[in-house]
Amino acid sequence: MGCMERWFGRAVKKKDAHGAGICHLCLAGCPGFPFHAIDREAEWRNTVLTVCPFKAPSPLSCLPNYGPMLYRFDVFHTAHKGILAELAGSALVVLIDLHLVGPGDVPAQLKILYNDMASFCKSSKIPLHADTLTRTLVGFGKDSDFPVGCWFKGADTRAACSFLEWRYQQHLQSSNCPCKEYMTSIYNCIQAANACLRCMYSHGLWVSPADAGTILRCGYDTMRHYLDAASMALSMRKTRFKLTPKLHAFNHCMDYLLQNPSAKWQLNPCVFSTQQDEDFVGRISALSCAVSVKSVHRQVMARYSAQVMRHWQTVCDGQAKDRCGLRVCLC
Repeated sequence: MGCMERWFGRAVKKKDAHGAGICHLCLAGCPGFPFHAIDREAEWRNTVLTVCPFKAPSPLSCLPNYGPMLYRFDVFHTAHKGILAELAGSALVVLIDLHLVGPGDVPAQLKILYNDMASFCKSSKIPLHADTLTRTLVGFGKDSDFPVGCWFKGADTRAACSFLEWRYQQHLQSSNCPCKEYMTSIYNCIQAANACLRCMYSHGLWVSPADAGTILRCGYDTMRHYLDAASMALSMRKTRFKLTPKLHAFNHCMDYLLQNPSAKWQLNPCVFSTQQDEDFVGRISALSCAVSVKSVHRQVMARYSAQVMRHWQTVCDGQAKDRCGLRVCLC
């Protein structure tokens, strides 16, 4: 749809390979521009929106103000279904690596971890949609695989990270905690990620400069500790904490808050997220279950219009009752 020359699927798998670039907003992933560089002096930062990413005109190019920023990275797919899913998957498997779960083979230990996570989520009143943990769900078919949370619901990434923050804290407080530096780095990463998303999702459309600073600090701490954990895992010859293009995309999500640093209020990066859009499509699909293929578009829109009208009338009736109650009080 975008007809991009540079996109996340063009990540190279060898150190000396010449990549075409993994980011449509900058030259990250091209030779001389490592995409996993996260500091303020990273080489790719000077190339943001300087080189056209399109190899051909897009069907959407007729839209007003069309450009690369139309295809912004969204927090949901970048974090919940991206880098934090990588973090959660690896952090779960590290507990197995360090023999901190219990007896049995990997499937048995994953079952123990799930039971612990389900109990934690129930007591913390955090929704958990997954009903088990398997090798497939954590992307851990064999020991050489990079684990990743493959659960269907992105919200389960939040549940897993909340559980893991608590679980790692418990182990770090123990006197016989193994690989303490490694586990501390993982814990710091999870803690920063949870704080970053908690601050973003607890605010509305606009964020004060102070809160924007908190989001930025926690976001950059997340990336920094993730790289530390990945480096330590590599030194132990473990395939954990994979460096994916989503790590770079998360950097851009944080940088949305730097586009107008002198502004009194900053636009919340969550405004570019897509949870509501996907729910919108899903609910319309549910309305069209009994629709004939020949008239699917017309009937779907008719059913949707009827649902909108029903909800609109409910809202209007509620507002009318509130106004009547106010008049009674004033009288």
